[in-house]
Amino acid sequence: ALDGISAAISLEVLHLTNLGLRGPLPEELLRLTNLRSLLANFNHFTGTLPQAIGDLTGLQELLLYENDLTGAIPSTLGNLIHLQTLNLAQNALGGEIPVELD
Repeated sequence: ALDGISAAISLEVLHLTNLGLRGPLPEELLRLTNLRSLLANFNHFTGTLPQAIGDLTGLQELLLYENDLTGAIPSTLGNLIHLQTLNLAQNALGGEIPVELD
């Protein structure tokens, strides 16, 4: 698990690809406000993408493809003004793409 990772407050790049991680996206990740790159693809994250993902305003790259995420894409992703790469493919996300991502 990722217990204690939120103590790494200066962390900028986090690669969690293909580690067999399960359950909801850990809330501790959402406290890493200096993250520029979060790669957590090819896992088994479930549940919805939390609204607080939009608090990671320094993110330039967010890869969460090939997980088991459900629900709507949060409009708060529009807060990620530096985001250059977003990949949420191969999940069970539904609804419209938020207008905030235009």
